[in-house]
This record gives sequence, C-alpha cells and structure tokens, in this order.
Amino acid sequence: MVAIYIIVALTAGLVTGFILHHSIKNKNLVYSTAFLVVLIALALTYFYIAPHYLAWQFGKNIRKQSSFINLVAEKSPDEFNRYLAKAKKNIIDNGDPTNEVYYASELINTLLMKYGPIASDDSLYTYLKSDIEFDRKLFSIDPILVLFQEFPKKLADKIDLKKYSSNELKNEMLTADEKVEESGIKHPHPQPDTQDIAKAEDIFRNILADITTKYGEDNVKAALQHPENPSVDKKMAAEIIMAISEGIYAKGKETAGLLLRSSFLVSKIQSEQTDTDTTEE
Repeated sequence: MVAIYIIVALTAGLVTGFILHHSIKNKNLVYSTAFLVVLIALALTYFYIAPHYLAWQFGKNIRKQSSFINLVAEKSPDEFNRYLAKAKKNIIDNGDPTNEVYYASELINTLLMKYGPIASDDSLYTYLKSDIEFDRKLFSIDPILVLFQEFPKKLADKIDLKKYSSNELKNEMLTADEKVEESGIKHPHPQPDTQDIAKAEDIFRNILADITTKYGEDNVKAALQHPENPSVDKKMAAEIIMAISEGIYAKGKETAGLLLRSSFLVSKIQSEQTDTDTTEE
C-alpha cells in the first residue's frame, strides 16, 4: 500500500514539474506548485484511490482464500455476493478491512440457517464440538466475542474488532462451520418435520431448565433475548451460551443433530418472516 503513495507522489511531482518547467521561468513557483499538486494527489489517494484499490484487491483474492469460500460462491451466489458487496463498501467507506469479520459472521449465520436444517448428524456434531472449543478460546480473550459469534447483528456495534486478530477469528469461524455447509450442499439430510421440531423443543426445554436453575431465569432470558443491553453481565451471558452448547453436545450425536437441525430451521423461518414484515412496511 505504501508503494501506491510513493508512485502517486513521484508521478504527480515529476509530471507537474516537467510541465511547469517549460512554461514558468520562476523556479520557486514551479517547486511550490509541484509540491501543492503532490499534496493534492496524496490526499486523493488516501481518501479515494487507496480504499477503492483495497476493495478491488479484497474482491479479487477472497475466493482464493479457501476451497470452502469458493464452494459458497458457486452454490450460494446470492448470499456470497451480498457479503462481498457489504465487505467492499465497508473498505471503501472506512479505508480499513478489519470490520470485514462482521460481514463474514453474518454470512456464516445465513449459511447455517440455509444448510443447517439439512446437514448430517456427523457434520453437526463435529461443528458443535468445534464451536464449543472456539467459544472457550473467545471467552479467554473477551466474553463479549462469544456473544458476538452467536448474535452478530445485535453485537456488531458493541465491540471494536481492531483490538483482536480479526482475520484469525474469521478463519476459525469458517473452519468450524465448513462441514455443516458442505454436508447440506453435497449430502442433504431430510429436513425436520413438525414432530421432529416438537421433540427437539421438549429436549431443549429440559436443557434450559438445568441452566436456569444454575443462573436464574432472568439472567438466561437476558442472555438469549437482549445480550446487547448494557445492563447484561456479558461474562455470565457468555457462560450461559456456552452451557447451552455443552448441554446439547452431552445429549449425543443423533439428539444433537436433531436439536441443531430444528433450531436452524426455526431460525430460518423466523428470519424469513422478519424480512417479509420489513418489506411490507
């Protein structure tokens, strides 16, 4: 990136100096004018050329990062293109790709709702284990990151990702979710029916009852419904989220698969309904 500024400054200075050298006899005026042009060129580079270049570079290289990203781009082009457009706009607006992890997290959650309801027990159980391990790592860095991963839209404006290694976080999120999306794309499992969802809800209520006994009903509700509120204890809320994942994992592969497929399907239906209501308004 520094090379761009050097090239722009040298080009602007040399071209301006060459033109003015042959049209103005006063050398001091030539130098001062050339210096002013260089400053203007650097300002344009900083505010316009560099951000657009970074956005172009990001769009060019994103599909080269992993075979999974390439698979998503091919099989879910609408979701991928929305993510790419938001990420590039963010770079142009802010001149910094750090916040791209916000949109990566949003993409991952969208893909989980799309493919989670038809993913296999094996892929979902592996995902859950990876997710639990990742949450423990995030918790050791900052508990609010656990909440951000679970509720990216609610927590997006509550944390500063520049404090963390955002690329590493994004890559670990992608790794944890990859098998679920690949399973749903390549080997779709039957989607849960009404009876499956009812059974999953009963099992989940029992898991939640144990967690409520430990943390209290109000704290559990706050963690699940309004984790973004300043009054919510972020450390306790993160512990509650982790306890839910661990409670589901403890039920075994088949039950965990049923719970996650049903959960992703219900979340998908609710999200689509919210989008429909918003459009109608």
